[in-house]
Amino acid sequence: MVAKITISGLPEGSIKVASMEEAMEIVQSEEFFRAIGAFIFRFSQLEYLIKSTLASYLKLRDDQFDVIVGPYDFAMLCTVAEKTIKLDFDAKYHPALKSFFNRCKKLNQEVRLVVAHGSWTTEGARYASRQSLEAKMHFEKPDKLLKAADEAIKLMDEWGQMGAVANT
Repeated sequence: MVAKITISGLPEGSIKVASMEEAMEIVQSEEFFRAIGAFIFRFSQLEYLIKSTLASYLKLRDDQFDVIVGPYDFAMLCTVAEKTIKLDFDAKYHPALKSFFNRCKKLNQEVRLVVAHGSWTTEGARYASRQSLEAKMHFEKPDKLLKAADEAIKLMDEWGQMGAVANT
């Protein structure tokens, strides 16, 4: 008689598996799915916040929003937003604005591109950057993705605080 292991709390309900190895792989994949989803959700909120702020500074109508801000990739969105928005900030705040957008670009480069373009297994994401063309493993543990999601939240909070110093 072979003992079965029951895993519960999964979106599809409880399932039975034949080995501890199979159980661990399922649990770890679920942790990765949740961490990837949490990061992508938070990052998309950050991206939308920057897009909507840029649209506000440009005084775009709703029907112009996607046409004007939609085509930018995230790095270019940050560059355009920084150069546009800093016009309404006192020069003493320009370094903080630049730092903010550099941190956004770093989150995009080091996390979002890997999440979106990496090849995922339960051991992390295999990703080769366009600069090095050498594949490396990233995010061997889901916790790193959850920390990146927290960083996106911090950036959104910081952006909200920065709005208070604009010369409007």
